[in-house]
Amino acid sequence: MPTTATSGAGVRLPIAERDWLRTAEVPATYPISATLLERMRRDGEGPAYFRHGRVVLYRRADIEAWLERNLVNP
Repeated sequence: MPTTATSGAGVRLPIAERDWLRTAEVPATYPISATLLERMRRDGEGPAYFRHGRVVLYRRADIEAWLERNLVNP
């Protein structure tokens, strides 16, 4: 699996094929809004992320692990 938004030829990969997602791309695949992610980041909570300047990226594995840890089963 590629770890960037583009392949070696500079072709943009579909969200489903990327290991890293920008904040705004996460809600397309997972039940988490971009607003919630931003709030959790500000409060030091939520899934692990990588920041490079103003760009924030989430790894799919980290989002899925966070969702699993926060699963409520009454």
